[in-house]
Amino acid sequence: MLGPTPSQYTYTYQVTSERSSGVGVNVFGIAPVPPPDSMSAPDQWMGGYGYEEKDNAAVWACVDTLTEPPAGHEDGFDYSSPYEIQPGETKVFVLVSRHPPTRSVSFYAQGFDSLPEVGTYLDEGDTGGQPVPVRYAYPSLFRVGVTGSAIGPSIRGR
Repeated sequence: MLGPTPSQYTYTYQVTSERSSGVGVNVFGIAPVPPPDSMSAPDQWMGGYGYEEKDNAAVWACVDTLTEPPAGHEDGFDYSSPYEIQPGETKVFVLVSRHPPTRSVSFYAQGFDSLPEVGTYLDEGDTGGQPVPVRYAYPSLFRVGVTGSAIGPSIRGR
């Protein structure tokens, strides 16, 4: 669909967490895509370009700043948010780009998982640039979760 100006395209993604899912979706992304002109997100979500190991990904993440931590979670980081895409719920994410549609891009969705204990996971800086053994790698959006394909802006023909 054409965007706000004739030279822009609007890509709208409706993301649904299956009713049978035990957790809400708290991160959603598409890749590879060129840098977007703009991104919009539901309340208490934030969008950005470049995430984890993919510098050509558009990603939206739940960043709930309103919900108080439940008892026992005073550190504020390891509890689920009511603003996540709850089981059976759909949220809409929008990306505006001057790049026309391509056949498909990959989408990625990941459910809530509490953060690991400090020091549990490694990154390549801890291994001298060598790949991190899978058992020590942080659960990346691009390696853990649900993936598939969707229509998105072409990274070719800039």
